[in-house]
Amino acid sequence: MDFQFSFNHKLKRILRAVTLVLLCLSLLIPLVACGPKTVIRPLDYSRPSEEPGESQTEATSKIKDEAKKSEAKSKKTEETTYDLSKEFNPGNLQALSGGGFKNFAGAENGPGVAGLATAVNQFLQEKGLAGAGISIAYQDLTTNEVYTLNADARYQSASVIKVAVAMVVGQLMDQGHFPADMQIVYLPSKWFSADNMDPAQEGKLVSMQGLVDSALLYSDNAATSAIFAYFDRHGCLLHNFLDARTGTHYAGDVTMSAREGLGLITQLYYDSEFPSYKNILTTMTSSTWNEFLTKNIPVAVSSKYGNLAGLNHEIGLVWSDRPFAYSVFTQNVGAYDVLPALGSLLYQYNTGSLAPAQPSVAPPGQAGQPPAIPSQPGQAPGVPGQTGETSPPPLAP
Repeated sequence: MDFQFSFNHKLKRILRAVTLVLLCLSLLIPLVACGPKTVIRPLDYSRPSEEPGESQTEATSKIKDEAKKSEAKSKKTEETTYDLSKEFNPGNLQALSGGGFKNFAGAENGPGVAGLATAVNQFLQEKGLAGAGISIAYQDLTTNEVYTLNADARYQSASVIKVAVAMVVGQLMDQGHFPADMQIVYLPSKWFSADNMDPAQEGKLVSMQGLVDSALLYSDNAATSAIFAYFDRHGCLLHNFLDARTGTHYAGDVTMSAREGLGLITQLYYDSEFPSYKNILTTMTSSTWNEFLTKNIPVAVSSKYGNLAGLNHEIGLVWSDRPFAYSVFTQNVGAYDVLPALGSLLYQYNTGSLAPAQPSVAPPGQAGQPPAIPSQPGQAPGVPGQTGETSPPPLAP
């Protein structure tokens, strides 16, 4: 009896325990099913560690994407390229050259400019020059009468050649051979040590128009060299094309005469065939350089200077009531004293002397007021406003 009771009591205890265990398990199963799943993998040190919730493939892909973005960000943007060799090969050069500049000059050293000739001769005697080392070409843009002195003597062009470069590039842009916003990598450290533009521009893209403006406004040698180098990389020697279009001798001996300089500036004034010429005059009017002939002239002047190893040149267009153009090339004449005084003489003759005889026919083209000076002179990107001269642009290799 006692044995039977004891057995039944133990059996009930066991059944209760089993029931309790089963009850607990039935409660835990839903919790386990709803909880986070644990994935157990062996450690693999050949792969980067994963973020929670990412698969190994996703993590690797993410890292590769980030690396590509970083590489793309640090890589320099390539310049815009056009196959210039198709346009400017030797066979097409003559057709593209257009036969050079027109001649807008009238009578040379005639009675209408006799007073100026007398005044210049007296001035040179007073300065002890007597015509040595100085060449002058003056043109009254109302009558087209011309005064010259040693106008065909040749000098190394220095940075006056940048006007011809700007004109030729402008012509080609106007004719649709390439766009003004064509992007070119600017590398002043490669072409010149002088940082005529903002040093932050190194390796960045600058438009062709921006390079032209900077070459004119700040005599930026690196910008000019970038233009030459771009043509050279595409199988075109800009030097030859420059001479064919403007009548200069840059490809041959890198020289220019006062007569050629006068031809450049009068072409800008009279020839409206190329809209880019207005931009060139605007940029030249905006230049802050004021040390040579423009120094004592009280009206707007569109000018470009050249200053290199004793060579001091300047070509310009003076926007007086009777606009006139000048081209003065000198070598070792004390230009910072002589040229400002000569500029004053030309201006005083133009505005204060008896007017020369009027022409029998109206001059070609449209004479008029200077172009409006932009609020951002020259619109050359990144240019701090330096003025100065180091050397002319180099010949392309």
